[in-house]
Amino acid sequence: MDSLDKQVLIIEDHDESMDKICQLMDKFEDVVILKAQNSDIAYRYAMEYSIDLFIVDIILKTTEYADISGLKFIEAIRTVDRYKFTPVIVTTSLEDPKFHAYAHLHCFRYFEKPYDEEELEESIRSALEFRTIKKAKNFYSYKDDGIIYSVKIKNIVYFRTLDRIIFLLHVSYKR
Repeated sequence: MDSLDKQVLIIEDHDESMDKICQLMDKFEDVVILKAQNSDIAYRYAMEYSIDLFIVDIILKTTEYADISGLKFIEAIRTVDRYKFTPVIVTTSLEDPKFHAYAHLHCFRYFEKPYDEEELEESIRSALEFRTIKKAKNFYSYKDDGIIYSVKIKNIVYFRTLDRIIFLLHVSYKR
């Protein structure tokens, strides 16, 4: 994965719908697709990676009556500072949550199923071009054995990730 790649997390419990969205995503270059069939896995991915776009189905537990676990996931992710304004595209067969999703969860777009694939593709393209304002970071932080370490970015000499392992070489200046 290149550091310039956009990371898209698709949260969809229905295999056919997941496949349709993934086929649409194949048209985009420099995009890494992460797939989750439930909100627990999706939340874990959101914390492990830096997601640029969420595509979320509202009903993720079809066996539960009146399930809206996708909306609950969006509500939870909006409490994380780095995801307050990350674009979210909602796909669902429900119509009622539409206004709630727009007004309270800052959704980028909303699609009722069955949706127009070209329109979804265009929304994905627009969302990936969307830029969020991020605070300039002076530190790179990482967690090892439950301890969070911070290194000044200007002191990093070498940085590489390989198979989810980070190799970091930095120098420390004492003044």
